[in-house]
Amino acid sequence: MMLALPRLWGPATSDAVMSLRRCTSSVAPIRSCEKARPCFAVQPSDSRRFTSSVEQEPDVVVVGAGCAGVAAATALTSEKLSVLLLEQDPLHLGGRARSWPCPETGHPMHIGPHIVYSDYPNYFKLIRMLDPEGKEKIVWQRKKDVFTTVNGKSKHDPHNKFHSWPLSLLNSSEGSFLRRVPPPLNWIPTVLRDPFVPSIRDALSLVPFGAFCLHLQGNNEIINAVFKRHSSTGTATCASAESGASLSVPPEFARDFELWQRLDEISGQELLDAFGVSAAYMEHVMAFVGNSIINVPLKEVSGATLVSFFRKLVGRPGVRLGFTDGGLGTVLEPVGPFLENKQEGVNGLKMGTRVTAIRRLETDESRLEVEMVDSQSGHTSVVRPKHGVVVTLPPLEALKILPEQDKARPLDRLMAHVSASDKRAIDVSSDEDTPDTVLSRFKPCKYVSVYLWFDKDIRKPAVTAHADSQDPVAFSGHQFWAKRYDPDDLCCEFYDYSKIYTRAGTTPPEILDDLGIPSKDSAARTSTPCISMVGVNMIDVDRLDPPDSVDTEPVCSWPAPVSLPEAQHLAASTWTDEQLAQRALAELKESVGEESFNQEAKLLKSAVHRIPMAIPRMVVGTEMRRPIAGELHANSNLFVAGDYCQTGFMNCMEGATQAGFECADEVLAKIPKIEGASSASSSKTPSSISLTANQWALPHPSISNFAHLLSRYVVWPVSRRLWAPQLNKAVKIFG
Repeated sequence: MMLALPRLWGPATSDAVMSLRRCTSSVAPIRSCEKARPCFAVQPSDSRRFTSSVEQEPDVVVVGAGCAGVAAATALTSEKLSVLLLEQDPLHLGGRARSWPCPETGHPMHIGPHIVYSDYPNYFKLIRMLDPEGKEKIVWQRKKDVFTTVNGKSKHDPHNKFHSWPLSLLNSSEGSFLRRVPPPLNWIPTVLRDPFVPSIRDALSLVPFGAFCLHLQGNNEIINAVFKRHSSTGTATCASAESGASLSVPPEFARDFELWQRLDEISGQELLDAFGVSAAYMEHVMAFVGNSIINVPLKEVSGATLVSFFRKLVGRPGVRLGFTDGGLGTVLEPVGPFLENKQEGVNGLKMGTRVTAIRRLETDESRLEVEMVDSQSGHTSVVRPKHGVVVTLPPLEALKILPEQDKARPLDRLMAHVSASDKRAIDVSSDEDTPDTVLSRFKPCKYVSVYLWFDKDIRKPAVTAHADSQDPVAFSGHQFWAKRYDPDDLCCEFYDYSKIYTRAGTTPPEILDDLGIPSKDSAARTSTPCISMVGVNMIDVDRLDPPDSVDTEPVCSWPAPVSLPEAQHLAASTWTDEQLAQRALAELKESVGEESFNQEAKLLKSAVHRIPMAIPRMVVGTEMRRPIAGELHANSNLFVAGDYCQTGFMNCMEGATQAGFECADEVLAKIPKIEGASSASSSKTPSSISLTANQWALPHPSISNFAHLLSRYVVWPVSRRLWAPQLNKAVKIFG
């Protein structure tokens, strides 16, 4: 049964608050056995069977109910396969995108603040499948193509923006073909108006690098060509992972593929230096991209990762930023009822179930069994799926449960092993690239999220009123803004949820008392707007030492599951929660600006989350060794999916969702072969499995043809002539 939370919006009433408190203080886990419903048969480790009204094994077991796991389970059950989805957390779905209501304020609270982009086709497909009105749960920035950054340590105009936008030409009327300028030309006004770049000369130093990025064929297009994914016919096809089979790049992609391989061998800083990008531009712009968006410093980030992101940033038409209108996990919560409905009353979701091992059967090594522990009872059981296991855990966690013989087996499908010539892939592969060595490459980013609650808007009333009524660009910057990279800063981005959530949160009676609103004045108490909640993300906190002392405020009054003492080692191990919250408050005030910050806003509460593997560090040598989402080895029936997998997109919720759908496509593609080769008795015959010809995974939108062709045949050749002296290093590396 899904956790039924009280309504967190609308008029604040004491009944609603008390209901919330009762719900969050004595919450019952979302478990498969809360009601007497049929579930899949599992076996205790001593081989005695649990009582169940359905004596059959599921077709597929999916481990982890984050974006990738929910996507895989949703797609497979939609094709009439039986699926058992296992989640370790007893209360919350979503993995690294989970959320819960704060028991003190009622605000939906994420494990860490997230944004979504309008260019997330797989993510939006998933939430619409789970809930036809799912996309309505997204709050978009008022102004399209705005990404607000501030230089918090200098006095500045808070309305200065660093953004790409579709430029209106001469106030052209709606529908005019001149109304929009295509990318990358739409970045010209942004570059010219950027207040943080010292000179036009510095801005122009980026032109050769930008042209080089856009002239390349995209790595996502090369991946699709090599592994035959996302075919033009729309059918679900994929190159099989035949052991030792040759995987080669089509001739039209061969040159660009070799460049992508070289890009992964150097750091972002070395790459930008080779193209002559000025130190000022690297410091003010590209360092921000590396640290705040990719979450890896320029001196460490893979050049291939940097180019992949940058070409999508400047080569796509403008996108809009959005946020979930409530908890991130709430958009995935309908998966429980969805699985049960698709499986005709069989409950396919088990919360509070930790997978301890995946093993191969001694009698049939093509079959797998999953050992799991119930977090409430401590009972150990096993389940043996008929068609395989999909593992969607973070890479280091996935490595702990994979079968031992699979960990040491060379991977068949890595972009690093694909041949750019007629040579067989086995000639360029390495036996050293096994799941053990490859997955262990993905180290976690030291990531901390801090939440601060205030009794008033953090901006002065006049500033907020002007932005709300007259300036949608400024209001968008009040919803979400980021700080320019400074090595002495910890905070990289800020979210003001009082400007994001459209459904006003309840305000607990204790806080209303603190605000001095009489208990008998029901009208005032119910009309009081929700207190302001600000989310802050910090990256690589361990690079700085904590201060010698900290003020008495703010008090971290409510420890979250990811801010307990045992989470101290995950990030900022030498910092206390109070020190981190105090630093977040100081940098928040700097980022808003002294002239705009509301000094009357009183800090009420704070919470600190130290997040395990919030995002993998994409350092040199990792981009081309991201495992392809799908079957780990040929005929292994063991599949992996996650944001770390190679989808041609960066590590995020969209990449994870796409990987989950791609795993589902591969499982579905294998089943006809398995069923045709085996006549084993089963309650589900091949004819009862609905295998559609359509693929589930959607390719991420490519950059515009105009941007690619303009750069490939005009800007890049011209740049090589005009900037010939500064491109000497780049020519030596890339030819």
